[in-house]
Amino acid sequence: MITTKKKPIIDLPLKITLTEEGISWFIKHNKKLNRFRMANNIMEYGLSLNDFYALSLQKMLIIDYISMIEIKRTEFSSMRREIMDLSKLITYSILYKKFDEDVFKKFISSHLIQKWNRINPSSFIDENSKFNETMLKRIMAGKEKLILEISQEIIDPIIDEIKNDTSLTSEEKQIRIFQGKKFLTNLRQIIWIMLSRSKGIEEYFLILSEIRSVLKNYLEKTQIAEYLSLMIMELAVNAENARLHQIAKDIYHDPANIDSLILNKEIRDKLLLKMEEQRDFLYLTWKIIGKNVSIGTENRLNIILFDREYDYRKLKQEIDDKKGIDLKEKSLFDFYKEIPEQKINTELGLYYLSYLNEACEKQNIHFDTNVSQILQNDLTVITLYLRF
Repeated sequence: MITTKKKPIIDLPLKITLTEEGISWFIKHNKKLNRFRMANNIMEYGLSLNDFYALSLQKMLIIDYISMIEIKRTEFSSMRREIMDLSKLITYSILYKKFDEDVFKKFISSHLIQKWNRINPSSFIDENSKFNETMLKRIMAGKEKLILEISQEIIDPIIDEIKNDTSLTSEEKQIRIFQGKKFLTNLRQIIWIMLSRSKGIEEYFLILSEIRSVLKNYLEKTQIAEYLSLMIMELAVNAENARLHQIAKDIYHDPANIDSLILNKEIRDKLLLKMEEQRDFLYLTWKIIGKNVSIGTENRLNIILFDREYDYRKLKQEIDDKKGIDLKEKSLFDFYKEIPEQKINTELGLYYLSYLNEACEKQNIHFDTNVSQILQNDLTVITLYLRF
């Protein structure tokens, strides 16, 4: 069930690699960094955590300190809630950051800022402006009540629309309202300072209307986070079950009863222990591509599932024989549709994939998929690509 109540600490071991800005911050503050090998066999510096504060991780994502987050496990089913929470946290962080960027673009092109720049040429505000955040924080001090009033002016009409939306359940309405407030709390300080200085004038109401319009758009985008978390979990569990199937067949030589065998808790635990002993892991990686990159590649999220699937070549041959299709590079939709039925349960995966694809198209979010193989590492790689 969807809920706004999240644990402040998520008990999920992670490897986190950092951007140049993130590394610089940790070095400057004498924070120790670990060196470890990622699923792609590349050594990286970053953080290795057994659990994490959700808000701290989200803050690091929003300020572009994190480049990759990786989970390494023999199974994913027992951590379903934690993995889905992590997935949504990452997606929301990207949406919060992109919302702030889009609002700032509206902000600097608004009549309010054009008027400010004419009157204050020495304090010109544009997309290249650098702000002293410490000074801005001091200016913000004591304005909390006023900023809350402005925030309510922005969101109150949206709250009224949400409350009157008969297509939403009571819980969904509460979540949507919570999300709207969360978006606003992640706007940069200069926006709130300029709004507080101009409250009540004509230009003030114009920019409030612009912000409200962008906020409504992003509230519609939030459903992507839910669909994406379900899609990721479906892929992860399918990879887990496919791996357990293969190991069980190698050990028990009883293909007719494999499903019942891996559903037996005692046998399943033995299989997972064998995977652990052989360091036969599944990997789930989020690659976050922020704004400090080449034009056209910013605000991108790649989710990569690495699976050391031993019967990959046999599986490829079965598909090639059946339809003459090369599995080396193909879409995830084709992967689900063409894989032999006895190998994987495709119905739920196609259901989530269709909803995610449709939702992304409606919200002008680029979404693509790819299935390939890294031959030197014997890894099957499933990748979801999103550009916000």
